[in-house]
Amino acid sequence: MRALRDWYQVPASATGPGAAPGHPSLDRDSRFLLVPPGQESWPAALNAAGRLLQDFRQIRPPDHPAVSAHLEYRHTNGGGGTPLREAPERVAFGLPLPFGSRKLPSTVRAVFQGETHVRSASRIWLRIVRIGNEYVPLVARLSGPLLPAGERIIDPQYRDEHGALANRWDPPADALLDEFCDWVVKRRGAKLLGGV
Repeated sequence: MRALRDWYQVPASATGPGAAPGHPSLDRDSRFLLVPPGQESWPAALNAAGRLLQDFRQIRPPDHPAVSAHLEYRHTNGGGGTPLREAPERVAFGLPLPFGSRKLPSTVRAVFQGETHVRSASRIWLRIVRIGNEYVPLVARLSGPLLPAGERIIDPQYRDEHGALANRWDPPADALLDEFCDWVVKRRGAKLLGGV
């Protein structure tokens, strides 16, 4: 951790006008969590890491019903369902975020993305690290915006009668990412390694 801190400290001489910005994802707000218990194999630890996300999703109010209603609204040209008022909260985990609905034909889908950036990496980074004879999930909560300032979330297939995008939503706040990390610490006993 000391090496990471040393690598990404911005020297005082680099903070004046015209200075290069610091690292976009690693800063003092980044969090690193080791999640016990250690596993005997890499695949077992990978499964445990995946379960973290799956279990967290199951305790959260689902955003799927609202997106399903949005898809129905879009599919019926406003004859059913309701349009979304905000982007699904889960886009905070990265883009694109695809959705479908079992109630509608499989071709009726939404893929949430940025207006100009289709992809945006997750700021939750899961890796498996070997410590002694055990494999342990490492969760990193990285900093940085989901999208560049001013860019909004779109469903590119949601268009008005003139073919223009029918809606744009502000990216959700990062609170969901912090809530996930807090949950990993409280419910799974993760050890906070500290920020960079």
